[in-house]
Amino acid sequence: MIITAAEAAESCGARLFGDASAVITKIATDSRDDFSNGGMFVAIEGERVDGHKFISQTVEAGASAVLLSRSSFIPEEVPAGCAYILTDDVGRALLDIGRYCRSRLDIPIVAVTGSVGKTTTREMVAEAISAEKRTFRTKKNFNSQIGLPVTMQSIEDEEIAVLEAGISIPGEMARLASVIRPDVVVMTNIGVAHIEFLGSREGIFEEKFELARALGPEGVLIVNGDDDILGRLEPAAYPFRVIKCGMGPENDVRAEHVVHGRIGSCFTAVLSDRKIPVDLGVIGDHMILNALLALAAADVCGVDAEAAAAKLSAYSGYEGRQRIEEIGGVAWICDYYNASPDSMKAALKVLSDMDCDGKRVAVLGNMYELGPDSPRFHREVGHAAAGSGADVLFTVGENAKEIAAGAAEASGCSGSKDRRAELRIESFDDIDACFEAMKRILRPGDAVLLKASNSMRFGRLRDLWEENASRK
Repeated sequence: MIITAAEAAESCGARLFGDASAVITKIATDSRDDFSNGGMFVAIEGERVDGHKFISQTVEAGASAVLLSRSSFIPEEVPAGCAYILTDDVGRALLDIGRYCRSRLDIPIVAVTGSVGKTTTREMVAEAISAEKRTFRTKKNFNSQIGLPVTMQSIEDEEIAVLEAGISIPGEMARLASVIRPDVVVMTNIGVAHIEFLGSREGIFEEKFELARALGPEGVLIVNGDDDILGRLEPAAYPFRVIKCGMGPENDVRAEHVVHGRIGSCFTAVLSDRKIPVDLGVIGDHMILNALLALAAADVCGVDAEAAAAKLSAYSGYEGRQRIEEIGGVAWICDYYNASPDSMKAALKVLSDMDCDGKRVAVLGNMYELGPDSPRFHREVGHAAAGSGADVLFTVGENAKEIAAGAAEASGCSGSKDRRAELRIESFDDIDACFEAMKRILRPGDAVLLKASNSMRFGRLRDLWEENASRK
């Protein structure tokens, strides 16, 4: 939506210098963004980079407004058609602007949260709803206190919006919920991601449930009924409707006749008295659960279930989140955008379920933000790897050595040199060393899982293989 500098300043109680009628077509926190059509640059003072240093650069590039907290960066003469909006707290002001943009919207908003699978579920929900409605969805990972207001302002003439809400510290979700004011909330699961900051799974649940507490009496909460915490929710205890989705027969929306192939899955979705066949371009029970959450959300939003299922059939993964590709005769499960113990185990289950004529190779890297129990969580993943049916386990990184240790412990293997055990285990310090080992063992018909936290840059392993395959 388009707002003016005056509206932005008034919504956050800031002082305005320059042109009050300056038009804000977009909001951006990255000075490298395109400001050629006018937009507001938000000068965030970070630990490493101070956005104030790039204000003049963005104004020269066409920014029509600047949100800042240091008056010394306001010129004596503000350029024509430009406005400087001065506040004590840029982050708080940005949230206030997001709330103002929300007040301008008269469309339903579906909000997706959870410990694992938020983005994948967001994409599936948006795909399912888009079968019959013009649907806005969160771009990239703009799901935080900074990204969400940016997202809210970018909604235009859509009929419905699907937004993602991500948190890592206490108090964040209540602030996000006050911006989103959702009509439907989808919760994927309660895991241990960010447990370093939130203390326990119960603490994570309480924080994430703040989003559901923002629902009105006409609102709907859609949850993973197979999750041991979410599955215990009693619908009668809440003023809004609660729908449980999962593989078990006790769920309101469930899956039957599940079949996993090499590059996809199929199942029958049961919604009340309706049975809908669904084909997916992704594999794994957790992906089927995500699809069930999406079908439930689409149904609540008035979309025909069969039309929603047809749209989901085109979904094949999203930017490093379990995208499955066949390269050089090898099936690659590219799932390296982020990692937690729960998502690691789910990804290993995908590798196990995949139809594979050759070896199953798991390449796993470091997980972060797990607190003092990080070694234990990594070892638990190793135990899961040992029981997954994988033929080879390669780990990369210092933390991931605990995965290798856990796998060796669970499989009775004494280490990387022991070939007596069924599972071959090797650890590497870096990507290049791991890739050299992969080149030596991979053959057509094999399947490879790449799973690690984003900072491990596991996408390079996939790219190196593609380069190698193209030369043959």
